[in-house]
Amino acid sequence: MEASTITNGFFSEARSLFEEIVTWLGSDVVCGLEHEELEKNLFVNGNELLRRLFHPFRDVICDLLHFTNNNKTGATLQS
Repeated sequence: MEASTITNGFFSEARSLFEEIVTWLGSDVVCGLEHEELEKNLFVNGNELLRRLFHPFRDVICDLLHFTNNNKTGATLQS
């Protein structure tokens, strides 16, 4: 699997959320928020962004490890 396929397909949800965060930060709405509100929103959305980055990455790595282990030793990964 090529890196461009991984970044374009698997991370599309993360990229979309990142763009939403950037758009929100550039909007007039942010100017009226208290520091604490802004920080809380960034924390919540930042954690969601990390989750959307991690899950597809984890799935790709697990698939690659499973494929490699099956082709080399015939063993399967246990969870």
